[in-house]
Amino acid sequence: MTTSVTERLAEWIAKATYDEIPDVGIRRVEERFIDSLGVQVAGLSVRAGQIITQWVKGQGGTPESSGQLGEVKLESKVVVTLKDGTESEGTAHQSHGNPRDPLTEAEVAAKFHECTEALVSEERRAVVIDLCYQLDSLPSVRALGDAVCSTSS
Repeated sequence: MTTSVTERLAEWIAKATYDEIPDVGIRRVEERFIDSLGVQVAGLSVRAGQIITQWVKGQGGTPESSGQLGEVKLESKVVVTLKDGTESEGTAHQSHGNPRDPLTEAEVAAKFHECTEALVSEERRAVVIDLCYQLDSLPSVRALGDAVCSTSS
């Protein structure tokens, strides 16, 4: 029986040890974690995010999910019109911050701060970022959750 790419990748991931992962790979995962966490916290500060949160809480249980690996290709048409009426047009096929053009560590941190500043103090944001870079050595993620959810500075 032939296995799918997803199954082979999952098997490889399950068998991989932490020591086999290159340092740059670990750092990229830490950065993506910070990025994802920041966007999630930002979603809690808008009404739509609050409505979705309440709906999910009301569902109970933990629904299963499935997906397909692949790269999302984004395309944006840009048209610039000058004062004299001259138009210039172009298409941006990928934005900065994708696997081929990743955000720098500083850009990830800046995005996290921007996304979370309405709900998390600057001091707590710094703690969260620091903890994200220590995920492999934390005894549990409770400290991270506490840092995100803390209302004190």
